[in-house]
Amino acid sequence: MLEFSDRITSDEFAQLARHPDSPNAFTRCRKLPLPALVASLLTMRGQSQQVMLDAFFGSICGADGLHRGISDRGVRADRTLTHPAD
Repeated sequence: MLEFSDRITSDEFAQLARHPDSPNAFTRCRKLPLPALVASLLTMRGQSQQVMLDAFFGSICGADGLHRGISDRGVRADRTLTHPAD
């Protein structure tokens, strides 16, 4: 497992993960770096993406840091999609 961890944190792995059209992908230090993204996707195992993302960001931000809501634009877009004007 240590070998796998070393592999996904290597510069070579980041280079392989980059799309040819985006040579600067995974070069900055972000809140969700490439190794954390790969590890999260591999440990998903049957959970929905939303449950997995809530758990991931809950562990980063703390449980109090999570707040999901919908904007006014989101409500209007939903109404437009589900009840189109005749």
